[in-house]
Amino acid sequence: MKLFSNKKVAIAIAVALFTPMLLWAQTEKETLVVDEITLNKGIEAGNSPEFIQVLGTLKGELKTGLQKKFNILSRDQLKALLEEQSVSGETKLTAAKYILVTTITGFKDGSTNNQGEAGVAFTRTIRLFGTVEILKLNGETFANTSFSVNKHMGKMEIAGVARDEKFGEELVEQVPIEAASQIAISVFYSICPPKVTDVTGKQVTIDWGDGFIAKGDKLDVFALKIKENADPIEIPVGSVEINRVTPKNSYGLIVGENLGIAEGCVLRKPQ
Repeated sequence: MKLFSNKKVAIAIAVALFTPMLLWAQTEKETLVVDEITLNKGIEAGNSPEFIQVLGTLKGELKTGLQKKFNILSRDQLKALLEEQSVSGETKLTAAKYILVTTITGFKDGSTNNQGEAGVAFTRTIRLFGTVEILKLNGETFANTSFSVNKHMGKMEIAGVARDEKFGEELVEQVPIEAASQIAISVFYSICPPKVTDVTGKQVTIDWGDGFIAKGDKLDVFALKIKENADPIEIPVGSVEINRVTPKNSYGLIVGENLGIAEGCVLRKPQ
């Protein structure tokens, strides 16, 4: 039996106690409870201005990204809703099924320099990485993955010219934005993966569009075998390579053998 940290158990129990209750939502989107991003104790420079900015951008971008497919509730919002004990009769309701726990396990911001004939070549590198865990309300892990972003920027400085003290500041914004995108996409694939809506010959139509799938993506296709009182079993039936993306849909060609790709199949990134 898998053991969980006290924090994860506390989160799960707090929500699970109110499983029968319905949570507020403005649309038909599923509700996702998003825990505060946590940091590993061993992270260096955790209080640096750059890291604080990275963390703030990550939180904001992650919320924005997740809202494309979910209604988002923080634990504080959940607590406030439960304390109110009532909602408007006109408000649409949807139940929360999962809790998202994101942990930053590493952050590095460093620079190197090399002296050359033309001057000094500086390179600044920022790396951010961590883990993502999706918990069911009973505390069981539904899915887990990791994220990692490593970006660098170079600059040549000529002797006698004042150094640019803000060199590489673009990375402080770019790194958390890319990390948030990685996390959101991994959550989408885990909880509400893209589905096949039509198969014509070797062409497959998929219900995800621009911003979620990119031209050139290669995805594995799975048929779902529904079992009573259990998660569906996913049976691999082939692969698809995306060759066209529109705002609402994507289109791909079946690669290799087709073992039963049909409407309703789900797609996932290769492991």
